[in-house]
Amino acid sequence: MAALARAAMEIPPPPGPFRPGFWRSPLRGPWLTSVFGLVLLIGIPVVFVAGLLSYAAYNPGLGPLNDQTPGCRPSSPGRCRWCGSR
Repeated sequence: MAALARAAMEIPPPPGPFRPGFWRSPLRGPWLTSVFGLVLLIGIPVVFVAGLLSYAAYNPGLGPLNDQTPGCRPSSPGRCRWCGSR
């Protein structure tokens, strides 16, 4: 039984990306993860605020009372042209 375990330990690792050391790099480490986290921590709120400002700039005063889209609305008097309801 010990010989079988020893033989299994002597088998070389498979080539290519299946070796444990294949993905290790001096560039990848805790410092790079920290940099990516910091970029995301700053970048996501900036993109969110820019989106809100863009929405406010291109759609000022959008709301249910200020909607000027033609069509059926519960508050519109008369008959709707496209749906045929009263």
